[in-house]
Amino acid sequence: MKILNTIFFVCFMSLLGCTDVRDNDASNTDSQGKITDITVDITLPRNAGVRYKLTFTAYERWKIYPYEAKSTYSDLFGGDKIRILNSDYNMTDEASVAGWCTVSPLKGGAGRAEVMLTLTANESQAKREAKFVVEAAGDKVIFTVVQTTVDKSQMPEYDDKYEIPDNPDNPDDPGTEKPPVKPHISFDDPEFARLCLLCYDADGDGGISEDEIAGVTSLDEAFSGIKAGSLSDLHLFPSLRSLTLTASSTVRSIDLGYDNKIERVCVSGSGVEYMDLSGCGGITEIECANASSLGRIVFPEYMPALSVLELENTAMEELSVINAPALESIGHIGTLKNIRSLSLDNVGIESLTLSGTSVETVAISRMPRLKDTDLSGNSGLTVVTITDAGALSTLSVASCSIPRIDLAGAPALVSLCCDHNPLRSLDISANKKIETLSAVGVPDANEAGKLTIYMAFDSDTPVIIPEDDERIVIKTKTEWR
Repeated sequence: MKILNTIFFVCFMSLLGCTDVRDNDASNTDSQGKITDITVDITLPRNAGVRYKLTFTAYERWKIYPYEAKSTYSDLFGGDKIRILNSDYNMTDEASVAGWCTVSPLKGGAGRAEVMLTLTANESQAKREAKFVVEAAGDKVIFTVVQTTVDKSQMPEYDDKYEIPDNPDNPDDPGTEKPPVKPHISFDDPEFARLCLLCYDADGDGGISEDEIAGVTSLDEAFSGIKAGSLSDLHLFPSLRSLTLTASSTVRSIDLGYDNKIERVCVSGSGVEYMDLSGCGGITEIECANASSLGRIVFPEYMPALSVLELENTAMEELSVINAPALESIGHIGTLKNIRSLSLDNVGIESLTLSGTSVETVAISRMPRLKDTDLSGNSGLTVVTITDAGALSTLSVASCSIPRIDLAGAPALVSLCCDHNPLRSLDISANKKIETLSAVGVPDANEAGKLTIYMAFDSDTPVIIPEDDERIVIKTKTEWR
């Protein structure tokens, strides 16, 4: 509905201190009167469903009746009915004059009073009017309602004393239109919907509108222990920046694969099993410590601001982190005992330690800051790929199951430990800075019973451990080309 801001008057009635009926019907009363602060001339537009709130102060019990009935109206205040032009109406209900202007209620006690006038559409070419009498302890005031032939667009601005429905030209309009109701959001999960109503139903209308959650940046603490299977309704929060779940939550999967503004996700200690964070390009923190059921995370393809990745004691089987140049470490990656595959591409970490796990493949690429890597003790590790790791100086793959390894992507390598691997040959011709190479037990671990090391002809021979093992043969590039 449209709330209008001022009241339009067609005339002004002077209060006559010596009269009882303030329209020319006179009788003695005190000069102050029993009814004050009342608007006596009201002009309203032709629209159907127009409502006007008439207010006044009564110093005694009061009643309202149509002006035409004053000569036949009973003097008994408790009368139930009055007769107006051969028709009856109940004093306890509402009064209608000529079928177009309805007044309710019709009586009340002393004090501030509010009476609602409701009009039907004026489809004639002439204005029309109705008169009513307000009476209190013999003091009478007449007020007049005039309905014009113009619609609301031609009326001046009114205050909030009257209302016009949005469809004023429909003569079948039932009457007053309530304030516009904003559409409610539909939720997939009933528990999520319940918590939203609890925390964000600002207007108390029993539903959640887009406006009510538009500014929510962090879900209320009540959501952290939500009893739901998933959080499929998160996409309804366009400004959400942070999400936290605790051990009491029953959520098993989180879908943030749509474009969003999430910066922090914390599921530490929760029962979450799967997280799709592919839409979280602006994420800065991912904390999953002791989320022991968490088996997989789908990361965004580009995470320039990610600085915290905590994975302690999760059940991750596959970890692939791409384009996270601000990430300097992966918290407790060594506790990922179930991991099978590790891929790091363009990540800012300087040190990597992953030992004694179930990892089978490791791929390292575009890691300009990585200096030290320890992959030892992973008995199932068979494939290690290193490319564009220009700062890598120390590498250990001891006690793994690697049959071959390409180290061309680590030209700054100084120390290499490949003890107890089934290597038949090892090409370090691109690693001219290498100083120490440990290959303890390597000849025993392969079928050939020996290890051939290929070096560049202009490289200094590194210290080979064990020394003087005849099964370890060193050849320069000129010898094996």
